[in-house]
Amino acid sequence: MSTSPDTAGQPVALVIQRRIADEGFAAFARWNGEVGEALKAWPGFLGQEVVPPQPPAHVDWVTILRFASPAAARAWLQSELRAKLIAEVQRFFVGSEDVHILPDTGVQRDSAVSAVISFKVLDGLEDAFLKWQQRIQAAEAEFKGFLRHKIERPIPGLRDEWIVILSFDSDANLNAWLGSPVRQTLLKEGERFNAGMNVKRASYGFNFWFPAGKTGAPEQGPAMIWKSNLIVLLVLYPVVYLSGALSSAGP
Repeated sequence: MSTSPDTAGQPVALVIQRRIADEGFAAFARWNGEVGEALKAWPGFLGQEVVPPQPPAHVDWVTILRFASPAAARAWLQSELRAKLIAEVQRFFVGSEDVHILPDTGVQRDSAVSAVISFKVLDGLEDAFLKWQQRIQAAEAEFKGFLRHKIERPIPGLRDEWIVILSFDSDANLNAWLGSPVRQTLLKEGERFNAGMNVKRASYGFNFWFPAGKTGAPEQGPAMIWKSNLIVLLVLYPVVYLSGALSSAGP
């Protein structure tokens, strides 16, 4: 994956979502201690945060690994050390892994909750998809607790999906939007985009991806979803990964 000159040295956050079988919970938590120790000596590693699942709404472990550059993050993802560590707990993995690389503004975690939504959009329908997302965001902004809505475009030759991260201030308010008749009507209007739609939830606000961690305008403005962000949200081959019960570790 190539990186533009102006983003090559920018810090990034590697976000991994993974479901773990119930019987593997304790072993997986201990395993994350091993991963944290291994990463302390990894070039360009800045810190680690692990968010355990909070059933029933949030069933995935979410791990945020911060690196000094996209190259450092990719090197870890592709390393033999990571593959060896994964082999130790792979028997506990359930389903596929989602891996995203996001620009890291350095903003600290907030208490928001999020939905990470991916779409497969046919060639030629990109403008229609963005206009549909504009209508969705305008409706979201009218709901109690709405914080942020941001979109990432596909990366040709790397990732076909469009990704939206939607954040609300609480599970109750996120549920109110996700289950609302207004959203169901909008989803019906956009049926041609929904065949490959995938929604994953996280008890995490992803506010490090937003300038200064702002929760109000301009992020709420519909025009903001037209902005193509830096680097990624790349969905890797189904090689699996980590999470755990640590909160940050550094070099």
